[in-house]
Amino acid sequence: MFTPEAIIDTITNTQKQMVNTFVTNDEMKTACHTMLDTGTEYTKNVVKAQQDAMTALTEETVRVAKKIAEHNIFKA
Repeated sequence: MFTPEAIIDTITNTQKQMVNTFVTNDEMKTACHTMLDTGTEYTKNVVKAQQDAMTALTEETVRVAKKIAEHNIFKA
């Protein structure tokens, strides 16, 4: 399944593989992996915050719509 986390992980793993292939110095390789892990964690947190906000907004919109429907405000 294509979830944001799976896509982020796929991109990160591809970047790490490129580092493993092209960076020969172990200290630089470790630094690159640390940077990629930090960026991945940050990106996942941003995506989760956006998803949580959209879920809350959607739930509130549905709640308000149901309340309007219950009171038949637009009754002719």
